[in-house]
Amino acid sequence: MIELLNVTKIYNRGRHNEFSAVRGITLELIAGECVIIKGPSGSGKSSLLSLIGCMHRPTSGRIRLHGAEAARVVGSANPAEPVEVTSLPERYLTEIRRQLFGFIFQQFNLVRGITALENVMLPAYPLGVPRSVIRKNALELFDSLGIAHRATARIEHLSGGEQQRVAIARALITRPTALIADEPTAHLDSNLSREFLAIVEKLKLAGTTLIIASHDPLVYDSPLADKVVEVRDGLLLSPGSSR
Repeated sequence: MIELLNVTKIYNRGRHNEFSAVRGITLELIAGECVIIKGPSGSGKSSLLSLIGCMHRPTSGRIRLHGAEAARVVGSANPAEPVEVTSLPERYLTEIRRQLFGFIFQQFNLVRGITALENVMLPAYPLGVPRSVIRKNALELFDSLGIAHRATARIEHLSGGEQQRVAIARALITRPTALIADEPTAHLDSNLSREFLAIVEKLKLAGTTLIIASHDPLVYDSPLADKVVEVRDGLLLSPGSSR
């Protein structure tokens, strides 16, 4: 599904504070798998996720997306040909992020002052789907995640576990083919972390590709993982092997 070829990411290039966050990583991520990217804080996990999810362009190297969905988003006439992400105009990258990927951020990034339901509906508005349909889909997600009774509560009135479920629902509202999560258990206790793993296991069984960055042993030692990739100092220490 996603292929990285000798990818690097350098911040503040040419300045006194130049920093290489990702250094020559080659990696293949297969559709339907759960891939865990492990490593300590500052190892380059978040930067690598941002490249995989087309949020940032690599400084060098190539990123390719395979499959009919990626071809459809960019209007390719040949779905068998991989989509070269690196050279795409920004408008296509926006559509790829919007339609193919769902994101769960470490800090959740939920909007305070509005309801949980409104937070979940926000990413779907640019797709042009009627509001009534978006609301119906959002409520179905709330129900499947066991928080239907909190749909009308404001974000600041939710517990940490409830906020995470809202973040998961928001990531899924566009029905992406891949879910990207950055340190999703960093602010959760062990019980809530296990609940998160149970939720994403159901998503995997439904065919969603999972790409999770974590330094939590509960996550990278979980039987949920098909492949564990270790990153340190921006380098790939182990390419991972299917379990």
